[in-house]
Amino acid sequence: WSLNEKTELQAGWAGGDVADLFGGDFDVNDINYDVDSDFSNPYLGVQLRPTGNWFTMGAGIIVPDNDFDVTANPNGGADGVYKINGAEYNASDVGSLQGTMEHRNKLAPYATIGFRPNITNNFGLFGELGAAYLGKTDATVRSSNPNTDVNFTNAQGQPDSIKGSAVAEKAQAQLEDKNWLEWMPIVKVGAT
Repeated sequence: WSLNEKTELQAGWAGGDVADLFGGDFDVNDINYDVDSDFSNPYLGVQLRPTGNWFTMGAGIIVPDNDFDVTANPNGGADGVYKINGAEYNASDVGSLQGTMEHRNKLAPYATIGFRPNITNNFGLFGELGAAYLGKTDATVRSSNPNTDVNFTNAQGQPDSIKGSAVAEKAQAQLEDKNWLEWMPIVKVGAT
């Protein structure tokens, strides 16, 4: 909605399964995770044409409602190990490690720069690049064998044992320690 020749209000939504954009998996230290994502990001912003021509600058707020389901892949397959903080946990004892991640921020600021040439009075094109700050993530990881004793070799090479739920807690702490999609890239191309 144009307020004047240099200022427009924008409202919109961006979302979908974006896991395929980064290959459907990611590594956290020594663990590879398969990811299934569901992004839903309504936004409200202002776009300026500071020089009155095709160059644009935008800023606004996104209301992120993004969910990530993660599944850990043990090194060496189902009979392999999960390596966390230098210790190796037998995957057959731990079972599967599955969980969820979501962003902590309930409002996320964004900024863009772009172009918006008008071809006629009623038709134009646009393109924008930018980023939104979504903040850190909260994670929840569960073991399919939470009460099973899990044999492992600690970082000093000594054999030890803990419960499957404790291994899940260690994997969860690693996920929360990383900055996964703390900054979300913004890319838009279209016609007006």
